[in-house]
Amino acid sequence: MSTTKVLLTLALTATWLAFMPTTAAAQEATWENEPQLVEWGVVEFTTPTKVFDRILWGEYVLVHDRVWEEEGKPCTRIHERDNSKPGGVGDIVVAFYCDLRSGIVPTEQLAVFSKRTGATMGIMREMTRYQFAGRTEEHKVPAGAKAGRPH
Repeated sequence: MSTTKVLLTLALTATWLAFMPTTAAAQEATWENEPQLVEWGVVEFTTPTKVFDRILWGEYVLVHDRVWEEEGKPCTRIHERDNSKPGGVGDIVVAFYCDLRSGIVPTEQLAVFSKRTGATMGIMREMTRYQFAGRTEEHKVPAGAKAGRPH
């Protein structure tokens, strides 16, 4: 698939996302014709959550992008949720190379897992992994060495 076609598909899907009602803490969508290339979902961090050196709190768009991965770019991106932009997809907050693990029991909706961190037990969380609905693979957040920065 050409980069232009992927970008056009992303723009059209992002526009569709802007009109989806937000009724749950997490929503997601997958391209039905090529579900392995790009998957994304809206996630709400209800407590401050650390992802590398960033603290996230509120709504974000979580993207796993195999096209970027094939180009040597970080496969996971977390974008600001910005309803003033087409599709509500804002700037990249953090990007990283996930560690993929297969053979996981599928979930019914996008699931983001976190753990309590050090001195802030109970206040601050740290994202450890995520899994898209119906998938038997999870995406682990790796140690800091595999983090990418927004471009």
